[in-house]
Amino acid sequence: MLKLPTLDGLKTTKAKHALQPGETGIDLHALTTAPFKAKAKRVQNFTPGAITTNEVCNLSCVMCHFNGPNAVKKGKLLKPEMVRKAMDEYPVGSHIYLASTGEFFLDPNALDHLRYAISKGLKPQVLSHGQFYTPKLIDELLAIGLRSFRISCDAIDASHYERIRRGGKLQVILDALAYINTRRAEFPDLDIEIGCTLFKTNFHLQPKYEDFWREHGVDKVHFNAEYFDMFRYRNLLATPKKRVDCAIQTYVLPSGKVAPCCAMIVYAHDHDVSWLPDLETHTLKESYDKLCDMYDDPKSELSKLCAKCDWWIMFDQDPSGHSPYFRTAVLNKR
Repeated sequence: MLKLPTLDGLKTTKAKHALQPGETGIDLHALTTAPFKAKAKRVQNFTPGAITTNEVCNLSCVMCHFNGPNAVKKGKLLKPEMVRKAMDEYPVGSHIYLASTGEFFLDPNALDHLRYAISKGLKPQVLSHGQFYTPKLIDELLAIGLRSFRISCDAIDASHYERIRRGGKLQVILDALAYINTRRAEFPDLDIEIGCTLFKTNFHLQPKYEDFWREHGVDKVHFNAEYFDMFRYRNLLATPKKRVDCAIQTYVLPSGKVAPCCAMIVYAHDHDVSWLPDLETHTLKESYDKLCDMYDDPKSELSKLCAKCDWWIMFDQDPSGHSPYFRTAVLNKR
């Protein structure tokens, strides 16, 4: 049985049974809602978040707030000129994450976005479910200059995968990985990563997953905890000791709004966020400054949401960068 941690002034769950893998025994939400004064860590060279260009997806993943079985599906598409405006603020040589609240490759402008990023001297990384990775598309992406692939995959058993990623096939991903690996001799700087959401059914399988993906030529696996009810978390990867401030970033949404974090991307799907800065009227730097001001102001719309949001665990990191939310396993050092 895991030892139940004790935090002064905070509740712990009653140990009616042995804790399951990923359960810390902490009432995380009590830690979140304990007295806390938020203070943005303002930096001159802030870190831009992902540019999420598109809301449409052909899968219906069970945990997806945007296109899952119980989601209200939407179809916003970020204007190409807004994508370019955001990219123009990224420093040359920096990484840029191109994702979607849907599937990136269902954005009709996806390849043009990649071409523009590379023409600006940026290093794009695409987050995708991988179901469109045919040899033809992979060859085109490599020709454009993409060298980093991150595929979302939460199971290594085909039937388990299909229950989670409804409409997808595990074999499509395995075939794509096999093909990408045949191109390594020509492109030695290729980086292949897997993103895996941890549920109770697979939390204990992390070592097995690492072995499986290592055999399929994957360089890294990123494990992340599962959120629910928008602002809540379970199956933590570590035990948080106290609440920490979030690092304000700039995530561009398909609507053109600029969110400070992943939690606000989720919230914005079903709620009015007219109070967020907009890329039509703000630069990323102006958006960052405004979001920091809102984070510091307990009366702002943003701060009211932050007060009950567990996503701060993303920023409770140890020296290796791991947190209660996230852990990276490096599989193949090249």
